[in-house]
Amino acid sequence: MTFFAQYFYFIASIILTCYALVVSSGLLNPLLAAFILALALQPLAKCFEKIKIPRILSSVFCVILLIVIILSVIVFFLFQVGNMDFELDSIKFKYSGISGKIQRLISHTLNISFEEQASLLKEFYTTTLKNSASFINNTLSFTTNFLSTLVIFAISLIFMLYYRSFLVSFLFKAVQSEHHSTLKKILKKIPLVVRHYVFGLSLIILIIALLNSIGLFLLGINNAVVFGVMAAILTLIPYIGILIGSLLPMIFALLTKDSLWYPIGVLAVFMLVQFLEGNFLTPNIVGRQVSINPFAAILGLIIGGMLLGLVGILFALPVLAIFKAICDEISALKPIGYLLGQSS
Repeated sequence: MTFFAQYFYFIASIILTCYALVVSSGLLNPLLAAFILALALQPLAKCFEKIKIPRILSSVFCVILLIVIILSVIVFFLFQVGNMDFELDSIKFKYSGISGKIQRLISHTLNISFEEQASLLKEFYTTTLKNSASFINNTLSFTTNFLSTLVIFAISLIFMLYYRSFLVSFLFKAVQSEHHSTLKKILKKIPLVVRHYVFGLSLIILIIALLNSIGLFLLGINNAVVFGVMAAILTLIPYIGILIGSLLPMIFALLTKDSLWYPIGVLAVFMLVQFLEGNFLTPNIVGRQVSINPFAAILGLIIGGMLLGLVGILFALPVLAIFKAICDEISALKPIGYLLGQSS
């Protein structure tokens, strides 16, 4: 077979695989989420089984507990957002200090009066907040698509927990006996990697939410808890999530305060939290078990988002970590594992 024929088959295989992933994303998304969380919940299921609870019931209890936690977070967040004051009548636009100089510059340059600037800013911010609230409510509402996805996810998670031993036996039957030692190492490493990521990330989100809220509260920013929790949840999107989460409180501080030092202070708070998260929290809580270099992580996020949407973005890192764990144990794939890891 010529080089060009091999190249053609290789490219065609990648294109067909990507197309299949995109077309079947409605089914793959809940299955992927169920697979990752089944690995994370495996110790909890074993704990239930140790106290003589049947495996099927322990699997159901794990799924119910997970869904209750997720729905509680969603309801709390939506309740807080719904109680925010979206009316900007209380915002006072003062024309002194740095913000006043900027407004006077706009007035002289573009011939837009202070009153018109205030009106435009009010209209822009009100529209932004209302649209964001509408988007969140529409996205997280219990539509038919959401319910069907939730049902597939719950059923898949239950059976993945229930049949975990059966699935492991299948892998040993599918892999040749001379490779069983390597398979054992991989099966031991993958759950450890996923648990480090899922539980470590959950703890990091709680810490970041607390730090964000305290920082915004000390600055005197209204709705500090909502903005802090929102930015913390967005850290599920590595590297760029916390930057996105900082934009709304910065705009809010710019409009509700009479000095540019407040939005600068908001930015400083989020930059400090980002520094602590990247240099202290994640390395010590998640550890080096999930050691993916930034370029591979960003590339994985882009590809995951293109193929599977939001679920692909959320689970890109654990999937990459699983793939790296497999590569590290297979001789032919070790260079790929090295390429995905952190440089020494």
